[in-house]
Amino acid sequence: LGARHINYGVNEAHWETLGKAFKSALREILRESFTQEVEAAWSMAYTFMSSIMIEGLRGAIAKRAAGPKQIPASALSAVPSEQMKTAVEQSWEQVQTLGTYNVGEILYRHTFMIMPEAIHLFPQEVRLKYREWSPDEGNDESNVYKSPALRKLFSKFVNAVGCAVVGLHDSTRLVPMLTELGARHINYGVNEAHWQTLGKAFTLTLREILQESFTQEVEAAWAMAYTFMSSIMIEGLRGAIAKRESGHGSLGDGRGDFGDKASLSGDSTDHGSATSDLAEVSTLGLPGGEAAEA
Repeated sequence: LGARHINYGVNEAHWETLGKAFKSALREILRESFTQEVEAAWSMAYTFMSSIMIEGLRGAIAKRAAGPKQIPASALSAVPSEQMKTAVEQSWEQVQTLGTYNVGEILYRHTFMIMPEAIHLFPQEVRLKYREWSPDEGNDESNVYKSPALRKLFSKFVNAVGCAVVGLHDSTRLVPMLTELGARHINYGVNEAHWQTLGKAFTLTLREILQESFTQEVEAAWAMAYTFMSSIMIEGLRGAIAKRESGHGSLGDGRGDFGDKASLSGDSTDHGSATSDLAEVSTLGLPGGEAAEA
């Protein structure tokens, strides 16, 4: 958990601030029950937990510093031009006005249309684990095409795209993040073809939302941008596979900070999903991206 906070702009001092706020919250809730003994116990417990998370953050910072910074050769031919980047950014502003949940719903409908077998990767018992259970969220998960859980999961991919769009201008930050994300997919039964499927679904989603604004120029710009981003993630996956085959394991084996997540649409459990876990990409730590839950 501490390692994940590398993407959220968090530094070590923030844990101290949060600890003070948490203590104030406990005092407000417990009132007279918040005795000196209880306060001392909570202080010790919070210091213990936050110290471990801070070590995780330090390790992630060191690991990222040692990671790849250069664009991999397979992605060099797909680097978008400045004109393409502008077209992507401007059209993305239009997409964002619809809201990430709504865009996510459109995206997973198109994904299932292209890859019907993907529906079976998200059975009801899996979807129920990723509900927010807010009062305004429906309770019915019987219809996969109207699933609040899938809308939430695929909205993470939408957030991820928003971060990556901004990151197109800073490859030194985007490359290591996408490489790391791609490497994690070794644990989810994902193969390179799945990125192509999601790309097709995303194109259909953009066409449905942008309508007449989805010109040939905009479509070409998005095709190049998606190819660029997915090529970097695929290189990350290939590297993780090579590392595993050489006996050096994989990126965290997906069992620590990511083992309970699924692939190509969000965080489902370790059930071999084929749709991409872009929950973490949604927190690339780039300006304009929405932070996912810690």
